[in-house]
Amino acid sequence: MTATGIALAFAWAAIVWGLAANAYYVVEARSQNERITGGYTNPRSLIALFIAESFAELPNAAQVISYALAEKKWIPCILVLGEIGVLTFWFVLTRWERRLANEDRRRGRR
Repeated sequence: MTATGIALAFAWAAIVWGLAANAYYVVEARSQNERITGGYTNPRSLIALFIAESFAELPNAAQVISYALAEKKWIPCILVLGEIGVLTFWFVLTRWERRLANEDRRRGRR
């Protein structure tokens, strides 16, 4: 169960990183008067673009983080709230698992 909680926490952090990286990409492209990659109507293309840009901005991690903290304050808030949600979900599942295990022991199923 602990591995599940850790995996969910990392997955949420990766999604929020993608939001921050793509927001930074858009601002940088607009500041340099570049065309923002777009015009996609296929949802798979949009997801692929989101993932590709998330990886492309990894070398600029310091700039992305400082941009998110300074300009897009909702991004760190979403990260914290989501991680609290993951922690709560993990806590509830752990307690539920323990309760079910105790009930099984009492009934002699194990």
